[in-house]
Amino acid sequence: MQAFGKTEADLLSNAALGMMYFLYPKYFNIKESERKEKISVKAENIQNLLVQWLSEILELSNINDTCYNIFDISQADDTSIKATIFGKRIRSRENIKAVTYHELSVEHIGGRWKATVRFNLKK
Repeated sequence: MQAFGKTEADLLSNAALGMMYFLYPKYFNIKESERKEKISVKAENIQNLLVQWLSEILELSNINDTCYNIFDISQADDTSIKATIFGKRIRSRENIKAVTYHELSVEHIGGRWKATVRFNLKK
């Protein structure tokens, strides 16, 4: 999956939206929220931050059967993010087993961020 953003916050939010769209394509545009979670993630660099951020959201989604599709990011840089995420309870097919480092890349080119991230899928 690829994600883009003008800022680190945009990039991380768009990556999370892309993952949620993969898990919940039929329900992704539902804007009513039933669940609210606060997330704070710290990492050594932007690549680790992206994987840990997406892994945290994936775990919460699986545990809570929730499609998180609203990300209110209060702080983000290349080593940390603080956000409140909102979503609706919907049972997913749980196709993603894990967020991986395989072919992971995060680049800042021409004033915008670009990330490529791969998922391990369940069979």
